[in-house]
Amino acid sequence: FLKAGTTYELGRLEIKKPLSILGQEPSTGETRTVMNMGNASINGELDYLRFEGMDINVTDDYMFRLAQLSFHVKELTVKSCDINGLRRSMWYAEISTDDQQIVDHFVLDDCRLLNFNAGDRNYSMISLGTNNPIYNITIRNSTVHTATQGLRNTLIGGTRNQKENMNITLENSTFVRLGPANMTFFDLRTGSAVKDFSHNYRTSDFILSNWGVDTTEVPVATVTKDELFEDAATGNLIVKDKSSEIYTKRIGDPHWLE
Repeated sequence: FLKAGTTYELGRLEIKKPLSILGQEPSTGETRTVMNMGNASINGELDYLRFEGMDINVTDDYMFRLAQLSFHVKELTVKSCDINGLRRSMWYAEISTDDQQIVDHFVLDDCRLLNFNAGDRNYSMISLGTNNPIYNITIRNSTVHTATQGLRNTLIGGTRNQKENMNITLENSTFVRLGPANMTFFDLRTGSAVKDFSHNYRTSDFILSNWGVDTTEVPVATVTKDELFEDAATGNLIVKDKSSEIYTKRIGDPHWLE
């Protein structure tokens, strides 16, 4: 594991074997582990890839940039992490051959994505290559806080270009947006995506022209971001409206539910 209260400079990781990076649980008065990393790449057969319990600062545009690489990951997990200022995609696949970049299960759990898509172009959080699926995507107990630029596909892009079914579970998550209403939030408008959405919420001023999913799948509107959070503009998403369902039902990352 990586020690609490310490900053690590990992640069651009080239991951060729199973890897688990865990941040040490901080004791009283200690800060969390901070890991600065550039674009990570993956090659080969991996049973698992796991990041847990740390603050991750991505120093390049992507967390994973997968340019013409071949791999199979059985489970990729990001748990209890803050990912701050990610300028483009968390996962960006680039491949011209089918079935070369495969993930069986991707789990994002108990995480905070702050100032996501801080760049000036439109990138999905998870961007899939054609016929190179993540078969199962689970996003739960997380908060996604998006920046003001012209973001159109915040969550998952490329599902319409898959020949096989994908299972996408989205539950107990909160979505906050600071920018204009010219985007499609979900790129899941295809028969290849089998969706299971439940108990997701958005701030009421998160107004969009097209959510990209069925009406029953749209996150429930609560109060405005300024009414709900201490200071949404700076990324302080501590819930101050204790009557909100986000607080009473424990929606989103529990870090904010003080």
